[in-house]
Amino acid sequence: SRAAEARVRAARHGQEAPVEHAPPSAADLNALRAAMLKTGAEADLVALILSPNARSAPPRDQCAGSVAFYDALAALPPDAAARWMSAITAQAAKSSAAAHPTGVKAQMEH
Repeated sequence: SRAAEARVRAARHGQEAPVEHAPPSAADLNALRAAMLKTGAEADLVALILSPNARSAPPRDQCAGSVAFYDALAALPPDAAARWMSAITAQAAKSSAAAHPTGVKAQMEH
C-alpha cells in the first residue's frame, strides 16, 4: 500500500540519518485538516478521524479516514509530514510496548 511504502521509506531514511522531530504543532494540525479536505475527504470524516474518538469509529470510517490521512500526508511539505510520521511511529511504539512489556520479539517467539 502507499501508506506502507511511505512508512518504510521514512523509516529507512530515519535509520540512515536520524533526526529528532518536534511534535506536530497546531499549524501542522490545521494544514493536515485542510489537506484532508482538499484531497476529497468529507468534513464529518475528517472531524472524526482527527478526534480522540477515532479508534472507536466504525471500521469503514477508520479505513476511509486512514486513506484520507495518508493522502493528505503525501500532499504536505516534507518537514510537516515527517513530524506527523515521527509522532505516529512514537505512539505505535508506546502502544506496542504497553501491550507487550516483554518485547514484541519475545511475544512472536511464543
